[in-house]
Amino acid sequence: MPDALSQTDRSFSRSEWMRICGFCCLIVGAMLFVWQGVRSGGFYFDDRPNIVLNAKVRSLWPVRPFLDSNRPIGLYSFALNYHFSRLEPVAYRLTNLAIHIVNALLLFAGVCLSARLMRRGKVTDESGHLWLAALTALSWGIHPLTTQAVTNIVQRY
Repeated sequence: MPDALSQTDRSFSRSEWMRICGFCCLIVGAMLFVWQGVRSGGFYFDDRPNIVLNAKVRSLWPVRPFLDSNRPIGLYSFALNYHFSRLEPVAYRLTNLAIHIVNALLLFAGVCLSARLMRRGKVTDESGHLWLAALTALSWGIHPLTTQAVTNIVQRY
């Protein structure tokens, strides 16, 4: 049975890798510009009981209390934040921003690969799938509806 993708379909050319890196830099740069105001503000609403007053986030070890909670990864990420920055809200928001940027880049990769598979065997613009992926990731990354995911610390939880 022949392989679904030929070797040339699997690999990216050097110029395509350069465009991918350029689009990733564009996405990250735009998101850093749009979300530059995230550095201000304190702990609000649910931040107090879930971070400030939560004794579980004061220690990284033992891991058992984290595993016994209903959201172990989020709680452990708060413990990591506390370990490196104590109760500095800016660090927690910058962590949220970093997670948001990583997710935008993953969205870029997913749309890029999906669009590339859909155009397989067709004669189309070589970088059309990159533009589609970049615009999708960028519009998601800087859209106002995602504000809460970046600025509200406990949304990570």
